[in-house]
Amino acid sequence: MKLLFGDRWSWAKVGAALLAVTALCWHARGRLGALHPPVSEIRMYPGRHEGRTVFLAPARVVESRPDGFVVEKDDLPLTIRSGERPPAGGIVGLRGTVRGGEIVADAVREYPGYYWKRAAIYGVSGLLALLVAWRLLRRTRLDRGIFETRY
Repeated sequence: MKLLFGDRWSWAKVGAALLAVTALCWHARGRLGALHPPVSEIRMYPGRHEGRTVFLAPARVVESRPDGFVVEKDDLPLTIRSGERPPAGGIVGLRGTVRGGEIVADAVREYPGYYWKRAAIYGVSGLLALLVAWRLLRRTRLDRGIFETRY
């Protein structure tokens, strides 16, 4: 127990934690990618993904039509069939089903203020990362390569 919670091998423990988080994210990406195909796959191989449920991350609406709208995702236009008509230039996310190379939307969500909210999230996250790095560096002797104990 002392080795696990003590100051010995602290850099190795940080590395092991980062490696574990990376492996977990890599595994989740693979499983979610198989279940929910990306937009480029839907456009290139519509028959392969027929009837699958897709989740579209926030995308900009290029054109609004009477039977739906067109979004631009991965530099590709994608037609969305929906009863809702968000304004052109707006940001939407959705859940839908692939039908004939298009997406029939089950749920559409508009994101007002998307750009400034995203910038604020990045700003706060960056400040918190700097704070954590500063706190860690205060406890580190880089010439010795270890964390110093508080005690």
